[in-house]
Formats: sequence, C-alpha cells, structure tokens
Amino acid sequence: MASDMMTAALGYAARGWSVFPLDGKEPITSSGVNDATTDEGQIRGWWMEHPRANIGLACGEASAVVVDDDGPGEW
Repeated sequence: MASDMMTAALGYAARGWSVFPLDGKEPITSSGVNDATTDEGQIRGWWMEHPRANIGLACGEASAVVVDDDGPGEW
C-alpha cells in the first residue's frame, strides 16, 4: 500500500518534477538532489523503505516554484 508521501511524490514526478526522499530536511540518498528522479519504480522503492520520508524537489531551470513553510515560529 502506498503511503500518502509516496502518492504525493509520484504525483510530482507525473508532472515532470524530479523528487528525492528527505529525513526532515536532510537527503536520505547518498547523493541527495543528484539522485532526484521521475522514475516511478525508484520512487516507489524509496518510499516503501522510508514511508514517512519528506519529499525533496530538484530545483533548477525547468522546475516549479518552491515555498518552504515550516509553520509559525520556525523562521
């Protein structure tokens, strides 16, 4: 069964946005953003192993605008 985070990561990948798993704000993969992908099999594997992982988006020339909202008092 897919976690909510996996479902969200797969949704971003379907939009063409490369994703990678995070533990808090730290990459889980050895190469961090350089491991970002839209490959469904890789994404499923990451989130099966780390179902509560946060989602990192690779930002760059062809990317989405990213807003990091940590909530009140987290500036």
